[in-house]
Amino acid sequence: MKKQKLIVLIFTMIMLFALAVPNFALDDKLVTGERVIDVAGFFSGDELNTLRENANKIADEYGLDLLFCIFDSDETEGDIYDEEFVYDYLVENKFMSESTDVEENLVVFFLDVSTYDYNWYTLGSGNVVFTEKDDDDIMEQVAEFFGKDQNFDAFYLIQDRVYTNCEIELSVQNSTSESDSSSSNVATGELSGFEAAKANKTIPNERYAPRLVDTADVLTDEQEAEILERLDEISERTNCDVVVALVNDLGLDTTGSPYSEITPFADDYFDYNGFGLGDTRDGILFTLSVERRKWAISTSGFGIDAFADDGQSYIMDRVVLDLKYDNYYEGVKVFVKYADKFITSARDGKILTGRELKKIGKTWTSPLWWAIPIGFIIAALIMIYHIITAKTVERQNLANEYTVPGSLNITRSTDRFLYRNVTRTVIESSDSGGSGSSTHTSSSGSSHGGSSGDF
Repeated sequence: MKKQKLIVLIFTMIMLFALAVPNFALDDKLVTGERVIDVAGFFSGDELNTLRENANKIADEYGLDLLFCIFDSDETEGDIYDEEFVYDYLVENKFMSESTDVEENLVVFFLDVSTYDYNWYTLGSGNVVFTEKDDDDIMEQVAEFFGKDQNFDAFYLIQDRVYTNCEIELSVQNSTSESDSSSSNVATGELSGFEAAKANKTIPNERYAPRLVDTADVLTDEQEAEILERLDEISERTNCDVVVALVNDLGLDTTGSPYSEITPFADDYFDYNGFGLGDTRDGILFTLSVERRKWAISTSGFGIDAFADDGQSYIMDRVVLDLKYDNYYEGVKVFVKYADKFITSARDGKILTGRELKKIGKTWTSPLWWAIPIGFIIAALIMIYHIITAKTVERQNLANEYTVPGSLNITRSTDRFLYRNVTRTVIESSDSGGSGSSTHTSSSGSSHGGSSGDF
């Protein structure tokens, strides 16, 4: 009898333990090891694979885990605002260690489809590549996608923002053995060369970025290759860096706050990426934020002299004609063409400002020039027509034929010269030949010229 009671007691304890386990363990549906977990059936198979491939690419290149967890709290246990639930989720899926000595780089996004509540968490370098500003910027659009059942587009937008910020804020990890050691720096949260230089406000002796960066992804691969080759050729031939940066978000400034204006971003991008050739760091940077629809020019060293204020205005008046219609490729080509013309002329001792600018582009192919001879031809034809069709009359020396006899009676006739008053004023030309370059000081303490605007 005692043996039976013991068996019943043991069985009861086992059942109680089995019932208690789900209260402490994470739901099995949320443990997959994948960077995108979709237990709510939000995505098609192809969409899910694409998002996972994108997440894996971010992890491989930047050492950052971007995780999506989409579930239905009516069917699966979990509270996206419960830090213990989030911690268990990360540990169970091997994206976070239980040891506090390991530095993880994470951006974790949770969505509960039963209420459409969302929450996100960041760790390590994730704090840099997805901030509250990013949340404010894109989550309204994400909600619109959800309202239209465009679920894939919503999460793709988040991935695109994080990837863009990674390109700006973090260094790319290469697969070669030489870069394996440096890529581990990103995995441990260490800043890239550009970010380290910006944090320390020190200008590096080496260049950290190519002369063309298109994190906004507005150019094709072929267009990027063509423009980069042209930028390198001009820079090396003129010994003056010509740089183009096409971005979406501007990232964070030297104080860790989002850039409020595009000009400080342009100066910092030039300085802390190590651009500028020679002792005076000669160069010009053209950057635009596709997201904000803002552009800026930053000049340094010889570039300040080569690109005076009116010269920059002349160039950008033509570039903006393409930018406002989203013709980024054509706009960049126009900038590069004029940058080459201005630097080459300046190296030859002739700064293109003032009257010189007015001579650029004035050719006989201009419609204005053709209008002059065409106008003369049309006027001549009209005159010939009137001469031919006019009624011929004989010349009359007197006006007798045109007056009524006896109607004109002149009693006195005199000629009297009164006076003459002629005033002559010399009109001075307001064009003195150039406006010069206004300058300012960047966060590094360097002197820059430049300008900015929108499109």
